[in-house]
Amino acid sequence: MTQAEAAREKVEPDRVPRRLILISMVSLAATVVLILWGVWAFQSYFVRVREGPATLDLSGFQSKEHWLAQREQLKEIRRQEDEVLTSYGWVDRENGIARIPIQRAIEIMAARRAAAEAHP
Repeated sequence: MTQAEAAREKVEPDRVPRRLILISMVSLAATVVLILWGVWAFQSYFVRVREGPATLDLSGFQSKEHWLAQREQLKEIRRQEDEVLTSYGWVDRENGIARIPIQRAIEIMAARRAAAEAHP
């Protein structure tokens, strides 16, 4: 290979590949059209969903009195739980299992841990 032939091979071709450019432009245009169609479809769907039914069916909802009664029941349950958590009592008297107030249990466990850390 001569020096002139080697120099010609390193130079870009004189012709622009028009077919490749045409295919790229058509592909780009098709992609843009598909994206625009997708955006339009999603927008149309969400507008229909947001508008929703013309009337609301409230038959499945409970009355105000129902919710107030449940609120009072919850207050009673919480009061009973607080009583259990803050008092002494028997869990199983036959087997000797008792309960103590939670604050006292925390103090006992903290003292045990401190003693265990002091004497490893």
